[in-house]
Amino acid sequence: MKQRIVYIAILLLWITLVRSQSFSGGFKAGYNINYWEGPSIVNANGEELESFNTANGFHVGAILNFEIVDYFGLRSYVLFTQRGGNIQFDSEDSYLIMRDVESDERQVARGSKRISLTLSNSYVEIPLMLYGKYGKFEITFGPSLGILVASTANGSINFDGDYRREPVELRSNIDHQYYRDDAREGERPIVINTGLERVQFPETHLAYFEFDEKEESLYTVVNFGLMGEFNFFFNKGLFVGVGYYYGFNDITNSSMDADWQELDGDNQLILRDDEDTLAALQLSVGFRF
Repeated sequence: MKQRIVYIAILLLWITLVRSQSFSGGFKAGYNINYWEGPSIVNANGEELESFNTANGFHVGAILNFEIVDYFGLRSYVLFTQRGGNIQFDSEDSYLIMRDVESDERQVARGSKRISLTLSNSYVEIPLMLYGKYGKFEITFGPSLGILVASTANGSINFDGDYRREPVELRSNIDHQYYRDDAREGERPIVINTGLERVQFPETHLAYFEFDEKEESLYTVVNFGLMGEFNFFFNKGLFVGVGYYYGFNDITNSSMDADWQELDGDNQLILRDDEDTLAALQLSVGFRF
């Protein structure tokens, strides 16, 4: 409920900016150094199996200003921005879900699993910030509402283990399209013959291959955070800036967020209900009219 109130407030104030007689505009673009922040998957001994690293992105969009006095006012952007992160998972005793060639039922192999995944979520962001100017310097700060318009990931899965005493060594490329992909889907199956049955794992791993049904996309549509910036103006229009974005809400839907380490006693997926958020350091260049 509180988030909805903030969203409505941002929308109303943005309309006020557009209709204001003190309105001015501009544009900016730049580079994002993105971070993923969340709890690591752990094994039975409590050892962390995940690490999180930075990933690159960009932002571009329009500036809307409402000047209250010469040195103070309100600012909003309409930005297209990429956020995400790099996730590494490494376990010596994990699972791999495969599917029976005939029945499409899930089958489980055990062994070491390594996943390298780079996430890129694209948002239309509308921040609403207060700004203050002193000479050529400017500071801005305020909330930001993001609407997810595209969500993808790439990387690889490496597995070395066994299934029904047969050795299994697989490498699969990750090509996740979180809006488009459906449950059970993979591309170019790798078939393994055990003598009694044939199982398969995709050479190209799609987002929900392990799931029997897709209830919703893995990533939430709405992202909410705070943004702050420090800008330097070379003249009245041209500026460079550095900013920081910190997301508040969990970006993953728990109904589709599977644990990569363990299955339950019936070999069903364990779903994670934890808080995964995004943050970013932003470098910008822009021009204000």
